[in-house]
Amino acid sequence: MFPPAGTFYMTASLLEQKSAISLYAADHQLPATLTASDWTLLEKINTLLAPFEEITKQISFATSTTSEVIPSVIALKRLLAKQTTEGSGIKTMKATLLAAMGTRFQTVEAEPLYCFNHIGPTLQRQILHKCREQQACKKCTDPRGGEK
Repeated sequence: MFPPAGTFYMTASLLEQKSAISLYAADHQLPATLTASDWTLLEKINTLLAPFEEITKQISFATSTTSEVIPSVIALKRLLAKQTTEGSGIKTMKATLLAAMGTRFQTVEAEPLYCFNHIGPTLQRQILHKCREQQACKKCTDPRGGEK
């Protein structure tokens, strides 16, 4: 759903091992090592990806509901749209993530959602029939997967 979790865990692991990596690089005189600005950039990336990882975990449970997903998506969009001085160095990444989320979730806030979990089949058919008549939604589907 969101950026690959591997990216978050990779940056987190690098940051945890920062001192060990720096010591190894110094002891073995490696030709290329991470600079202070590289480490700062990794910290910013990790900070940016942390909410994605947390929300992905929360909404991936079998018990998750739409009422948890929609506010999470909106919160992430607001986080990405927020301009801060901490965003320097990762502005392009934030813009790309925001654009991708805008494309992926463009209809989440606009389209009506119908939940049929607790109503009988007769009322379900009545609601779907009215929906088709009024063309209030683009596609009315059976909650069990097929089109009615």
